Amino acid sequence: MGFVQHLETGRLQQVAETHDLFIHVVARQGVYVTAVRPLVLVSGRVVDDAKGVREAFVLGQERTVGHDPRFGLVVLNEIAVRAVSSGINDPGTAINVIQTDVRVLSDWFARKAQTNPEPEHERVSIVAISPREILDDVFRPIARDGAGIVEVCMKLFEALKRYSWSLRRSSARRSAVSPGS
Repeated sequence: MGFVQHLETGRLQQVAETHDLFIHVVARQGVYVTAVRPLVLVSGRVVDDAKGVREAFVLGQERTVGHDPRFGLVVLNEIAVRAVSSGINDPGTAINVIQTDVRVLSDWFARKAQTNPEPEHERVSIVAISPREILDDVFRPIARDGAGIVEVCMKLFEALKRYSWSLRRSSARRSAVSPGS
């Protein structure tokens, strides 16, 4: 039981090749797993010596920023939430965090849109980070706690508009790439 801190896709690929499996990781870095929540879904006949699958995961009691990009954004946005608290009342810091969020997410979407990489491991796939998860991690806490500060709300609306634009642009570029290119 614990947070997925790291996973070794190379080890999963070896297990998949050895046992003629296809492995889909459903518990990527940052996900809290228990005995009833699977780490992976497997297609193929699983045998007892395929236990190398579990050994490809490092679990711990806390999330880490090293392999969990969503957690890095959560930590950054905790700064903004503290900044808009009544005890501190520093909307400028919250606005700076929102601008940093926009820059990080814009860069991320631009890189995703420009690349159409071949899978590194043909027998291993990982569930994607959804735009909804990013919205929840990044913008919801600031919206909740900064709702009473006009400057923060205006910057947040601008950020959401840019985020939406980046998603549409990224999606349009991916759909414009043909499977053979």
